[in-house]
Amino acid sequence: MKMKKGKKKSLFYKICAAMILTGMLPLILINGIWLHNTSNIVYKNEIQTASSMLYQLSMRMENIMNFVNTCSYSFLFDTKARAILSAKPKSEEEREKNETYIKNIFSQIKKNNTMIRSLEFDGKYYQISSEDTADFEMLQQYDWYQDFVDYYLEGFSPVYCNSYIERMNTPVFGWIRKVAYAKTSDVAGNFLIEIAYSSIRSLAEEIQDDMGNSILVFDKKGNLIFHPEGRFSTNEEEKKLFQRIKSGENEIALSGGREKYTCLVTRVSTPQWYIAMFVNEKQLMAYGKQSTMQSMILGILILIAGIVLAYMISRHITRPVKQLAETMELVEKNYLDVSVPTDQKIVELEILSKGFNNMLSHIQQLLEDVRAEEQEKKALEIKMLQAQINPHFLYNILNVIRWKAMMHGEKSISNMIVSLIKLLEFSGKRVNTFVPIEKELEHVSSYLDLIKSQYQDDFDVIYEVDPEALPCYTVKFLLQPLAENAVFHGLEPMEGKGKIFIGIKKAENWIHFQVKDNGVGMSEEMQRNQSAFRGLGIYNVNERLKKHFGEASMLNIESQPGEGTKIFFKIPVITEAPLEEGEKENGTDTAGGR
Repeated sequence: MKMKKGKKKSLFYKICAAMILTGMLPLILINGIWLHNTSNIVYKNEIQTASSMLYQLSMRMENIMNFVNTCSYSFLFDTKARAILSAKPKSEEEREKNETYIKNIFSQIKKNNTMIRSLEFDGKYYQISSEDTADFEMLQQYDWYQDFVDYYLEGFSPVYCNSYIERMNTPVFGWIRKVAYAKTSDVAGNFLIEIAYSSIRSLAEEIQDDMGNSILVFDKKGNLIFHPEGRFSTNEEEKKLFQRIKSGENEIALSGGREKYTCLVTRVSTPQWYIAMFVNEKQLMAYGKQSTMQSMILGILILIAGIVLAYMISRHITRPVKQLAETMELVEKNYLDVSVPTDQKIVELEILSKGFNNMLSHIQQLLEDVRAEEQEKKALEIKMLQAQINPHFLYNILNVIRWKAMMHGEKSISNMIVSLIKLLEFSGKRVNTFVPIEKELEHVSSYLDLIKSQYQDDFDVIYEVDPEALPCYTVKFLLQPLAENAVFHGLEPMEGKGKIFIGIKKAENWIHFQVKDNGVGMSEEMQRNQSAFRGLGIYNVNERLKKHFGEASMLNIESQPGEGTKIFFKIPVITEAPLEEGEKENGTDTAGGR
């Protein structure tokens, strides 16, 4: 068969591909390993650098908070200030004097630390701000402020705009503490330091720009302190990320679309913030792009050189094979008088060439043998046609004998000859021919009549036949082997007169057959033994039933020692004789008693 293009490849291509794979694959593999290791080194270095920068950012934020804290000491540890805030002023003049003292402290703190935007004290007796236009009632409405008053002694607020101070309204975050009375631990008021949000934002943006990696800063409640987009509300993904951060994960693998990230996390202890830096793996690999390109170019050049070399070597090796293949194609077109040169430089090809030439000689001899065999088969068919005359000659002779027996009053002999004629006529047709059940019943009846004559009517035959079943068709020679089995294996070994029952009944779409005797029967072991089953002469009947009608029609045997044997089966109702293979080809129907 000619090779289909696109599905099968020639030896040339296979050898060429094999050489490329075996020669180039190790180089490509080594190159790939080198690239992989280089990428890993670049990745690890970048992660270490990012971790270092993240640590520096956290320390700088920590320093800011420490500096703010140090500046606040001039208020928190001022004995006079604590005494002022612990007592109710006796007059408005005293109140103004005390407020001026506290404001001077606040002004000095702001002067010492330019990152501080304002300072406020909200107490039982005093409400003092570094700014003259502060609205403390508006300050007290902030959710974070109310939350602090109810639950905490010290804490940091989320980022907010200090709009409660007229003409201020700038983004800040607050460091708020509860201040106790001078002589007791009761709370005298709340001390708020507002720190400019820009001080934190500038640090984060500086690191972000240097590294090219995004940064997020969360407070301990999950509020955003810094986001590259400048927003402070968290989305669902950021909320999930914060939960993982809060659970203690320091290096988190994330993916967004086609991008993959490594999220590095560090903690700023004083405000209890979490800083997350997102390292883009794709950007990391861009650092090794130049070395990768050089490696790829080198690999491509090596691959091209290898392909050219493999092509030249493969062509040299496969040229004689191609010549042999072309000769085979000529043979495929029935040009058998060709041959291939046997003088080859490659030993294996020389063996192939000699073997191919020998095969051609053998094929030519086989063709001659086939032609001779066909001629013999035709001669045999002619002889078989001539032999068909013999049965008809035999029927005529038997009829002459029957008439002479009747003329001499030998009626029993005449009946035997009639049964024998019917038996021969029925047997003369092909084994697999479908016949009416009526014909099959006549055949087994003729057979049993002859056997009864042989055994001098030593057994009786009882027929119970449904007339509706007689016109239907069955395969020939099903009942006769079963009846023969009943006689020779059931009745013959027994003493006394035997009985054979043959039943045929039509029920719905099936015709049920039954052959039963009252003979010696069979043991369960004999029924299970397949070799014994074959020996009973009914194996072929079972196989023919299975072949024509399926496993549902196979023989069933019920038998007990000394109680006889019952063999029964069923076949589908067939109202028209099926065409057999030879009849299908000729377009004729020969079943049913030709």
